[in-house]
Amino acid sequence: MFQFRLRSLLLCITVLAVVFGLARHYLSPYRELGRAELPGNRRIVVEGERYHDEGQSLCYYVMDGRTVVLRNGLCVTSGALDSVQFDVLTEDNGNLVLLCDVRAPDWIVIMHDFKSGYSFPAHEADFWNPGPRARKLAGTFTSKYPGRRFEFNPHIIGP
Repeated sequence: MFQFRLRSLLLCITVLAVVFGLARHYLSPYRELGRAELPGNRRIVVEGERYHDEGQSLCYYVMDGRTVVLRNGLCVTSGALDSVQFDVLTEDNGNLVLLCDVRAPDWIVIMHDFKSGYSFPAHEADFWNPGPRARKLAGTFTSKYPGRRFEFNPHIIGP
């Protein structure tokens, strides 16, 4: 009798976990478009609206281990994106990360400093004219990659 109840309970828990997992996946307004896996169990994930009319709103979140450090809106694209690919550049043992869209390799789409918690475009009031902190952090990449001319542009090129 006890084994039957235990099996029934485990079966119910398994079924509920599957149902909630599927519901979370299919009922979420956002879906993952791309991610950048970083050293030290860190990642930056870009998501896009699952359902949209004109432009597709994008957001990104930064994870350090299993903890979401930051979640912020990114941009609105001109069309629907199925996926996003990034050119990922790191500096300072992976603590400073720069993500550029592979179709526009000099556009800084996302920049995050894990030491200070600063993130572009999240901590900038004006995307097109970022402050001295963003320019200083981007300068470390300019000196490391002299052939590239990095520009701040938190927009991912649409289809």
